[in-house]
Amino acid sequence: MNPIGRVEELRKDMISSLKKFVSINSVNPAFGGPGEEEMANWLTELLRDLGYETVKRYDVKDEKGIVRSNLVTLIKGKNTSRTLWIVTHMDKVPEGSRDLWDHDPFDPVEKDGKIYGRGAEDNGGSL
Repeated sequence: MNPIGRVEELRKDMISSLKKFVSINSVNPAFGGPGEEEMANWLTELLRDLGYETVKRYDVKDEKGIVRSNLVTLIKGKNTSRTLWIVTHMDKVPEGSRDLWDHDPFDPVEKDGKIYGRGAEDNGGSL
């Protein structure tokens, strides 16, 4: 199957996963949010459900003493002489004034083929 066909085949699952990502409040603790713990728990489960054999979690205190969760996983390919790294983040920026939102920023809205909510683009799209 060509790559576009594969994306189409997985479209519903990708949309569902992005909506779940948006629904989790992982606002950076430096801005008063709860941090990445719940997001890391969900992503670990998702990765394992998708067949990733190795999912390692590292909970590390940052310079302010706040625990930040990090995940590392490996997809074994056919060519072991090459490596591809995908680096992204799980935390979100604060939602700002709720008065500026038409809906709860952590309740994703699908409209006109787009998903709206906190983190849908930064950085849910890459995750």
